[in-house]
Amino acid sequence: MKKACVIIGAAPCGNPLEQRAYIEAGSFVICADGGYRNAQQMGVSPDLLIGDFDSAPLPDLPGVPVKTFPEEKDDTDTMLAVKYAVGKGFGRITVLCGTGGRLDHTIANLDALVFAAKAGVPALLADGNNEVRVLLGGGSVILPRREGCKLSAFAYGGEVTGVNYIGLKYPLHDATLVPGIPLGVSNEWVWEKAQVSIDSGVLLLVSSKM
Repeated sequence: MKKACVIIGAAPCGNPLEQRAYIEAGSFVICADGGYRNAQQMGVSPDLLIGDFDSAPLPDLPGVPVKTFPEEKDDTDTMLAVKYAVGKGFGRITVLCGTGGRLDHTIANLDALVFAAKAGVPALLADGNNEVRVLLGGGSVILPRREGCKLSAFAYGGEVTGVNYIGLKYPLHDATLVPGIPLGVSNEWVWEKAQVSIDSGVLLLVSSKM
């Protein structure tokens, strides 16, 4: 199995222990810009620092390599980290501390998830309260029940066709979801595992604590 990569962003993180629970033993940890501060709160040592370090000063962490970029660039620091992880062939990516701060950066992190998914790397954006995944056309995913959570699905960037749910309270069969109409919000697990599949498009799957 290919190694997992965890990217820690600079957004407010909430409970550090909840965040650390997403970091598997042996994961390669990248801190995006000021994400090293969140890593310190979690008690995690990064393997790489990436960013322009405009939101936090470049730290002195002996033995930790740094990739610096100019402030005026096309990618966010988190996207730079995601592109690095994809380019290095990691098997899956988890982005922590990527929500709860600036809304524009949260949306940019959703774009980063889609980028990773289209490159063939499963990616998760998590903050303890929420988990966001991307499902591409022709794909299917099994989602274990998260107690006390709702599951929502959103068409991202265009219509999503052939949407099918199994194991959810409000089923869909060969349905079409379109941007601007949140038909897929706030579903509930009725089985221990739910299955979602689509024929075409890009679907965001969001599991949120109630």
